[in-house]
Amino acid sequence: MPDLLPPHLPPSNLAFATGGGDMGALLRTLDWAHHPLGPLAAWPQPLRTAVSLMLGARQPMYVAWGPALHLLYNDAYRVVLGARGEHPEQTLGQPFAEVWADVWEEVRPMLSATLHGNPVHEEDHGFVVHRNGYPEQIYATFSTIALRDEAGQVAGVCCMCAETTAQVLAAQQRDHALHALETTNEKLRIAADAGEFGLFDHSLTHCDIVWNTHARTHFGVPPDGPVTHTLIDAAFHPDDRERVVARVAALLAAPGDGHYCDEYRTVSAIDGRERWIEASGRLLRDAAGAPERLVGTTLNITSRKLFEASARATASEAMAAAEANAKFRTFFEQGTHFGILMTPGGTLIEANHVALDAGGYARDDVLGRPFQACGWWSGSPKAAAEIAACVALAASGERVRRELPYFVAGGGERFIDLVIAPVMGDDGALLFVAATGSDITERRQVEERLRMLDAIGEATRVAHDPKTIMGEATRLLGQYLDVTRVAYADVEADNDRFTIRHDWVTPGAISTVGVYSLDLFGSRARADMREGRTLLIHDVGRELTDEDGAAMFTQIDVSAIICCPLVKGGKLAAMMAVHQRTPRVWTAGEVALVEAVVERCWAHIERVRATEALHDADRRKSEFLATLAHELRNPLAPIRNGLELMRMGADKPGSALRLGGVRAMMERQVGHMVHLINDLLDIARVSSGKLVLQMQPVDLRDVIATAIETSKPLIDAAGHALSVDLPLLPVPVDVDPVRISQVVSNLLSNAAKYTPHGGRIVLTARIEGDEAVVTVRDNGVGIAADMLAAVFEMFTQVARSIERANGGLGIGLSLVRRLVELHGGAVSAQSAGVGMGSSFAVRLPLMTAALVASPAPAPAAAGAQHGGQGVALQVLVADDNVDAAATLAALLEIAGHAVRVVHDGAAAVEEAARFQPDLVFLDIGMPLLDGYEAARRLRQLRALDGVMLVALTGWGTEEDRARSRAAGFDRHLLKPALPDDVDAVLAAAATRALA
Repeated sequence: MPDLLPPHLPPSNLAFATGGGDMGALLRTLDWAHHPLGPLAAWPQPLRTAVSLMLGARQPMYVAWGPALHLLYNDAYRVVLGARGEHPEQTLGQPFAEVWADVWEEVRPMLSATLHGNPVHEEDHGFVVHRNGYPEQIYATFSTIALRDEAGQVAGVCCMCAETTAQVLAAQQRDHALHALETTNEKLRIAADAGEFGLFDHSLTHCDIVWNTHARTHFGVPPDGPVTHTLIDAAFHPDDRERVVARVAALLAAPGDGHYCDEYRTVSAIDGRERWIEASGRLLRDAAGAPERLVGTTLNITSRKLFEASARATASEAMAAAEANAKFRTFFEQGTHFGILMTPGGTLIEANHVALDAGGYARDDVLGRPFQACGWWSGSPKAAAEIAACVALAASGERVRRELPYFVAGGGERFIDLVIAPVMGDDGALLFVAATGSDITERRQVEERLRMLDAIGEATRVAHDPKTIMGEATRLLGQYLDVTRVAYADVEADNDRFTIRHDWVTPGAISTVGVYSLDLFGSRARADMREGRTLLIHDVGRELTDEDGAAMFTQIDVSAIICCPLVKGGKLAAMMAVHQRTPRVWTAGEVALVEAVVERCWAHIERVRATEALHDADRRKSEFLATLAHELRNPLAPIRNGLELMRMGADKPGSALRLGGVRAMMERQVGHMVHLINDLLDIARVSSGKLVLQMQPVDLRDVIATAIETSKPLIDAAGHALSVDLPLLPVPVDVDPVRISQVVSNLLSNAAKYTPHGGRIVLTARIEGDEAVVTVRDNGVGIAADMLAAVFEMFTQVARSIERANGGLGIGLSLVRRLVELHGGAVSAQSAGVGMGSSFAVRLPLMTAALVASPAPAPAAAGAQHGGQGVALQVLVADDNVDAAATLAALLEIAGHAVRVVHDGAAAVEEAARFQPDLVFLDIGMPLLDGYEAARRLRQLRALDGVMLVALTGWGTEEDRARSRAAGFDRHLLKPALPDDVDAVLAAAATRALA
């Protein structure tokens, strides 16, 4: 038959194929994947609906679907197939023309008419078939309807039918007999006498009733005289009369020539004898369709009925005996476990519905057979032998328990926890052997999965690197699931690319290690992964198109996939994929196992990475502490030497000039130490979020100029050539100019430190789109490729060596990055390698509004350059560091001021009340009263209303400064205070004292 109908790709739902007895089971177990109809999960909904109705029907029914009209049928239709139905796996799903080749040319026009919208109904249609290996005449009544696919196109035929061969032949025989009766009374009498058949012929139009002798005997009416309706009604048994009369009335009311068959009792009017009669007849109608005659036969079946009653009584007694044992009935009919009862020799005599349903067997399949020969054990000779041995042990009085595989009808293996035990009578004699059990398939699967997870956990628990964890986890999972490939991937920060760092493959399979984009695998995979759903594909060829990832999966030889995403913090972090080279229907347990493994792998890998990070942090901390000690010792050595020179040469001629150089050296070294400490404080403030930016519109060129001025001495000292290229027009940015100057200065200082003497440093600034880009390049030591990503980490130094001992603490670039990021910018490093120089680029957002001119630096307070000279102030110094207090007091006294010194907060308040100073320097961290509380109490003294309070402390965060202001301080100086800052304070205090 030509292919007139298109293929279909329906959704997957197998509920329609449930039930249906043997044919339903066969339908579910056949491999449809390579059949033209496709796998069950792909059947279109109209076909599913028709098949569901067909499997649930009791009357013979078939569905012919698709261009070749592939035949699907139920258990009742299997009988119609005759010998062809003995092996239904050879006919189910085959083209109709092949299954019914002997009648195809006769049936084809009927099916074609149905496919073209003309359903067919035939009654008692005759066919000559060879269904049993020889030609035979059969008759069938059937109706066909067209089935349409989801697009509304005719896709197949559904037929409900019933074989009427027996009825037609009976009717033919009866018609022939009636005809013979009408033509030859002698033949009629001979036939009736020979078979003791009663014959009746009721004329419905003339009310004539003709009965032969046997019919009169069956009803117990006199052998002569007329037969009337009253006589007939009186002959029916009172319990049957109403039913029989109703049946006849229904026959007369129904259309067509109806067949009549009934069994009832009669009571003889002659001797009161009760008989069972079987009556068969046919209603004949005239040309107008009105009932005309009712003809038929009667047969005395009393003997048969008596035998059946006796058999029922015997069966009833046996059932009563069984039902009397309530435990037995409860065990078999209400129990939730397998229940089997057998003879001491092992012959099965009863099985409950749980045992039968679990295997898909009918009672007739197992009753009367040795237990070990039943279908449950047919798939394993070893299991069957074990069952036979257990039955023998139970027959000898032992109770045995085994966990064994059992097999379901149509294929498939499950497991049972089975107990076989003897059943004894009251006298101790063995009556039966009983087997009870429960299905443990799911439990075993869970236990196997747990063992697998434990094995993976044990294998990865002691692993010290992610590669070992991934290798062991993928290998164990792949071998357990018997798949082609298992791959573990990390997802990159952009949440689009992922890197398969390791995969386990079977011999001959290709490795997929590499970097991929999620987009290559189609929208379905991309959406499932990013939304945290497991991607589950049983057959790539049927479920995906090339545009939706099928081409990529095919390229890596994958036909079935489980891909489990791991989402952490709302972002896709990792994936584990299980690949099968051939299509495969994944189970829920397999999916759950993969999901558990990927979660555990991530936990172990994160543990290892956290340990590595901790070790790395500890290493960098140790390096930092060693470097810090080195960096602090460097300036301390010349300071100590300078002090010794000052002591030894103080009284020698020409010492003033020499000591001036020593003082300059000591100032430089102290400045170096202050710079180190300030960097440490800055990074601490940034890390804790306590750094407050003083944002203002500036020209970036001015900020760069300030940074160059700061770094120029270091660059000149190293003999480097500095080249600067700035735009001619302003570069407007909204930044904290001090911090951005610090950023550029740090980059210039780094370039100076890591470039050999006489090197070249280039600083450029330019505008790119909506960003300002500042670049510092050098031809120094360069950066190794594996260090580029780490140079901005805390305590990281490049090219650390004895020769480059001026490397600093390793926090400068970390501070640079954090300050730039606080401004909404970014910083990056580039280098061609060791010895090839470095390049650092800072990107900052441009201002969107017009450039606002940078405010000019505030003029120094009057007299700031003269330390308040000309005005002698009364100054109180409070500091628990005795040396710090003494040196500051000495400086103030040399400047001509009257100074008092105390070393705790309480003493400061008492001395201030007596001394009434113009200016008080208070340390914050003092005993008895801290600086904040001392300031608050001083502000409460009326005699000190005009006093200036200055905090002199090592605490310099914005929060510390705010606390100082709240406590009543006028100024906040950081230790060690610069001389210019002290002079500015003295000048302000002098101004206030003169006011």
